Amino acid sequence: MSVGWQEFEMEAWFPEYGCSVVVARAFTNSQSGKAHFILFERIFDVMKQDTGIENVRAAMMSLASAEPLAELPGTLDLIQRQGGKKGNDWLNDKLAAEGFALAGICRQRSLNPVESWKAAPNTTNGNEQAHRDANRNGVHLSLFAGIMRILQYDSRKKKLINITTQTDIPVCDNHSTDFE
Repeated sequence: MSVGWQEFEMEAWFPEYGCSVVVARAFTNSQSGKAHFILFERIFDVMKQDTGIENVRAAMMSLASAEPLAELPGTLDLIQRQGGKKGNDWLNDKLAAEGFALAGICRQRSLNPVESWKAAPNTTNGNEQAHRDANRNGVHLSLFAGIMRILQYDSRKKKLINITTQTDIPVCDNHSTDFE
């Protein structure tokens, strides 16, 4: 980005496509705590609009913890009952594949020891991969040029996902087969 602008990304890993995808992106020209607070408020406002209810958002967020929830079945039930279609879609996604995704965010559903949960870093290689991929499109660009490059990047990523979906041949995040 151009001088003064920083890009903020949120990525999600999609195992069915074998790649991470940027699911939210914002630009900010401030690194202050207040600016980040406003940024996160806006992101959570969108989540609230998607789910329709504030306590559903809180229930969703409470699942991402290394500490056990006092009432996990009740939390899942609240999301299912009050989350509307989008909340149910979100929950069904986490419960699909025998709860694999839920086990990845909720310690109570995981087979990993609690020590591993508490010792693990807050970032993953998948996040770094997505960030590196986006930076390959250019750095130190004007805001407009950066947005245009990101749109092109997102379009290429979508095409790769469509290829994976149509052919069942993974094309993302694979080891290189050429010689170095």
